[in-house]
Amino acid sequence: NAQLHKRTTNFGPCPVDPPPPQFTITLSPDPIVPGKNVDVTLTGKLDVDVPADSEDIMQFPFLDETFVPIVDPFTVGLCNATGIKCPIQTGTEISTTVSVPVPAASDITVGTTFVVAIIDETEDFI
Repeated sequence: NAQLHKRTTNFGPCPVDPPPPQFTITLSPDPIVPGKNVDVTLTGKLDVDVPADSEDIMQFPFLDETFVPIVDPFTVGLCNATGIKCPIQTGTEISTTVSVPVPAASDITVGTTFVVAIIDETEDFI
């Protein structure tokens, strides 16, 4: 059995060009506990309008060291998230907390990456 290296989580910038807007992300508990849920709170401003009928999603994948999902990513409709009401105008601050299931310890290895993404289903990350 591999022992998990428990430490707090640090989020880096998103590696896409152009870079998306910066969001503040906090986790509870932090460090994440395998096999339990983690509450992910994200707060920030989108740089695009989100219409009332939007199919945009928030996705929370756990990726292995080669960036392949180790389990199916947890997904929530952006407009269905607690505290978010669509339509959203560009520059409007949004904030929500989503309870995300964490894979079992046997699925998590050193080098596992946790991603928080808002995805425009018609385009790409927003």
